[in-house]
Amino acid sequence: MKKRFLIVALFTLFLGGIGVAQSQEQPSTLAELQAEKERLEAKLAKVLEDKENAKNSLTGKYADVAFAFNRHISKKQRKFAKTVERGAKRQEKQIKKKLKKLNKRIEKISKLEN
Repeated sequence: MKKRFLIVALFTLFLGGIGVAQSQEQPSTLAELQAEKERLEAKLAKVLEDKENAKNSLTGKYADVAFAFNRHISKKQRKFAKTVERGAKRQEKQIKKKLKKLNKRIEKISKLEN
């Protein structure tokens, strides 16, 4: 009984903390949002480049220097390249999602200013 009460109490504190954190989020200016957008776009370009390098190393083009010394890539190198590619794909999805939200906020703020 006490454990259940503790769990419920901690859970409500956790949810309350999330609510407070969201309410303290301050409205950003348009310039700040556009700077954030540029930073995310640069990050996305780097992630796409990493993904392309990993894909090239798997197909045998060896654009990445780490895989350039041998025509036959080892099992470990292949595994590493696949891991890099998967991670890059995941990062790409996350960054695109953030950019989409950011674009909506920029559009909303620009409408309010006009």
